[in-house]
Amino acid sequence: MTVKTDDKENIHPYVSVLMPVYKTNTLYLKEAIESILSQTFEDFEFLILDDCPEDKNCEEIIKRYPDKRIKYFRNDENLGISHTRNKLLDMAQGKYLAIMDHDDISLPERFEKEIKFLDANPDYGVCGCQHTLMSDNSIVKRPVTDFEIKQMLSSSLCCPLHHPCTMIRRSVMVDNDIRYEDIFTPAEDYSLWLRLAKVTKLYNLPDVLFHYRNFNNTTSENLEKIQVRCAAAQMLINQKSYKLHKPKQHKKMFGFKTEYSPARKTYKLTLFNKIFKLKTKIKFCKKALEQCIYARNVPLLFRKDFYCFRKLPAFSESYALESDRYYSEKTAVIMQGPLMADYDFTYETLLIYLKTFLSNNANVIIILSTWENENPSLLARIKELGIEVVLSEPVEGGVANLNKQIVTTQKGLQKAKELGCKYVLKTRTDQRFYAPNIIEFLFNISKQFPLDKEVKKLKERLIALSFNSFKNRLYGVSDMFLFGRIEDVMQYWDIPENAYTPATQGKSPFEVFKSECVETFICRHFFESLNVQTSDNIEDTYNAYAKYFCFIDKETVEMFWPKYSNMNSRWEPFENPALEEIKFRDWLNLYCRNGVNKDWSAPKQFTMPKI
Repeated sequence: MTVKTDDKENIHPYVSVLMPVYKTNTLYLKEAIESILSQTFEDFEFLILDDCPEDKNCEEIIKRYPDKRIKYFRNDENLGISHTRNKLLDMAQGKYLAIMDHDDISLPERFEKEIKFLDANPDYGVCGCQHTLMSDNSIVKRPVTDFEIKQMLSSSLCCPLHHPCTMIRRSVMVDNDIRYEDIFTPAEDYSLWLRLAKVTKLYNLPDVLFHYRNFNNTTSENLEKIQVRCAAAQMLINQKSYKLHKPKQHKKMFGFKTEYSPARKTYKLTLFNKIFKLKTKIKFCKKALEQCIYARNVPLLFRKDFYCFRKLPAFSESYALESDRYYSEKTAVIMQGPLMADYDFTYETLLIYLKTFLSNNANVIIILSTWENENPSLLARIKELGIEVVLSEPVEGGVANLNKQIVTTQKGLQKAKELGCKYVLKTRTDQRFYAPNIIEFLFNISKQFPLDKEVKKLKERLIALSFNSFKNRLYGVSDMFLFGRIEDVMQYWDIPENAYTPATQGKSPFEVFKSECVETFICRHFFESLNVQTSDNIEDTYNAYAKYFCFIDKETVEMFWPKYSNMNSRWEPFENPALEEIKFRDWLNLYCRNGVNKDWSAPKQFTMPKI
């Protein structure tokens, strides 16, 4: 029997179901979707937002369901869970927000019972339920009443509401400007409950209405300690809001004494004591961590791995190196892409490049190729530095946002050609290279390793970077860094928009990684323009590397990529051979015809890198 909303207030849809997806197992995704479509309460919109632009598996599954309540969207780029949840919040139209995860199961009466409670109790803003763990079918009991929930929030640093099975009154979120905060990921749910606890009542139904798919490698288990730290940080930020007040006694005209309720007093007192203890612990841990980082002679051992740290200046005022005096042919350093505003990253990178690229060589030009809708004041500051700025109209990103990279790269290259540049170094706005003397080094590489005389359609060898250039990917040259003659680089990036259409259906993750990545598409397209035959044989890829390219190590140019700033070396070859980057020593062996792998056809075990 289904429950409709004929007798409800005139709100349609009555509920907005918010479900982010990211590289979801297709079987689990089907079960999650069907559990929502099977709800006894029918008046809802089902908002699904895909945060994995390069993977179309989820889209293919979702579009098989003809239900008009499903509204599917895709992020142009990976935003992360908190930003994706906030986009879903902005899309929602319903009175209530039903939270859902992409691999769990909601029982048919979940919406009906949660809505019934919230409709009957307008002073409550959140309603959850009990749930089972699919690994062993055990029931996880959560506190029921508002007081019990807030007591757990303040005393145990555990989540008293299981986030993916909750329903939230949208007006409470909107009226109090409450959103998910990326800074507290993966404890964004705990942070959310802390802020909602200050403005509304919380409740958990005693009924089991949800099945939670728990694995040993899930974020909630792997990052348990991080979650606690994030929660503690959130509590510290809110300590003014939760400031301890001593119960005040007031005499009324009849002589009776009143004070704050015992529940409120206990809640504030417990939370205040917890904050005080955590503040002391955090100060101690921060001091201990600093000592570990700066202990020159003490290796940092964690879970059978040694960890080492690099100190890189975030701002140009702390960077004092300059390149040696040298002469080169006229060269353009092109930074393409959107401006990175965090830490003023792109602007500070340009200041550093003025020292390392232009300080002792007047033949180098820095070109910034970005979008017309970027921050005008930041663009004005950049132009004041004497940087050549090229602006393009925004375009649709396409698969893997390749269209955006094509447009800004081509516009930057065209500007370099107009300025009479003979060579070009193509980089991105979200990267930084700290090493001085880079241009001189690249020219010396070109001199030492000339092209074979039989190569006619290429002026000189192209120099690529080890970073994101993997040994076991066919023609997988990184698209982030390329140096060479301007004609050659322009030919490499002479790609029409929307040409990249990867075939991923029915392929394993390693097969997709090996032959369908955007880097492979770009490189194959380039070889087609040279009339060079490509194949699905890794040996032919290596021969092409030896003949047309040179790979230098990212450490040689001191590359820094803030997108994964603390994981720059996550693809080092010690654990995952399938993700081993091709280093200069590997390429030199190829150049000298010694090869990298003896067995060219050796199968590679593919696992995702540890994050």
